[in-house]
Amino acid sequence: MTTIDDLLQRWEEHHDSGNPVTPEELCTDTPELLKELKWTIRALQAVDSQFGVIQSESDLTVGRQSERPDLAIHERVLIPSEYSIERLHASGGLGTVYLARDPVLNRRVAIKFPRWHRLTPDQAARFEREARVTGRLDHPGIIPVHAMRTDSEDRPCYVMRFVDGETLQSRIQRLHASSPATKPSSFFETNEFRQLLQNLVAVCNIVAYAHEQGVIHRDIKPANIISGPFGEVLLLDWGLAKVAGESTEDLLSNPQGRPDFDTLETRDGEVLGTPAFASPEQLLARADEITTLSDVYSLGATLFVLLTGSVSSGSSAFHEHLNRLKHGDRFSVHQQNPSIPAALEAICRQAMAIDPAQRYGSALQLADDLNCYLSGEA
Repeated sequence: MTTIDDLLQRWEEHHDSGNPVTPEELCTDTPELLKELKWTIRALQAVDSQFGVIQSESDLTVGRQSERPDLAIHERVLIPSEYSIERLHASGGLGTVYLARDPVLNRRVAIKFPRWHRLTPDQAARFEREARVTGRLDHPGIIPVHAMRTDSEDRPCYVMRFVDGETLQSRIQRLHASSPATKPSSFFETNEFRQLLQNLVAVCNIVAYAHEQGVIHRDIKPANIISGPFGEVLLLDWGLAKVAGESTEDLLSNPQGRPDFDTLETRDGEVLGTPAFASPEQLLARADEITTLSDVYSLGATLFVLLTGSVSSGSSAFHEHLNRLKHGDRFSVHQQNPSIPAALEAICRQAMAIDPAQRYGSALQLADDLNCYLSGEA
């Protein structure tokens, strides 16, 4: 007498041999078992299925012969996609970002184009380099690059995940604008201030990850940090990043090796950003001295702005800042406001030390001290 177990065994034998059969074929002589056999097979396949369900009745007749063979190493897969521009989103020093729609996946994306219509070879290489540096960094705090493309006029562009957020710069300005010019000590205990400090900790972790990958950002400032509506914090604009082992002309100094304010302020659009965020070795054009500790200084300068709400800008401020650095003078947040907590003053001072050897040894060490402050530890 044929049982369900007998029929299941035959089912498995046929599938293992690559010649699947239908439950109807197996139950030709035992039609009374067909319903139970089909139910049992579907239950077994649901257990084995990656998703825990069988998609349709046709799955019962699909065997291994329908599976795609393994892809060969280096086999090429072409997945084209077109993007429909919706609106201009933002413009920066290196490029212009548009909001677009990916019709294949029905999602919004950001597409960045060079801000120059006709590119010189140097500009084209620098733009492509930004995309490649950003694309190699895989971190939640760094916007992923999906693809590099060209438009109908053969201009290069690259496609990124779209994140609609607010810069740390605008949040700092709004926070300080809503309080007296000289902030009381209670200002530094508000939820708004502590939230921005936590955002800075997140940026420290992003920078630490990049350093682990051999990448130095070199342009950290509040305008390059955005936060989204659901707590995400991202560090943008990796166009000036220095990559370990890369033998390219340093973009931070002119051919004579001397700092030139016009170059720093306008070459391809504020190459160093606002001078107050650049480390002394960057401002003094000591390209061979730029290390991960240069980014630590910029993180400290960002903390300085968060604490004081002020930042120097413009040619006169640049030369004043440069002269202070040459004489070994350093910033003091207490000069701006004596109510600033002494612990944050000490953290900021160490991060912005003139001598790199006196700074925090890594972005993670800076993050640790900020976390200690936030948790009320020494």
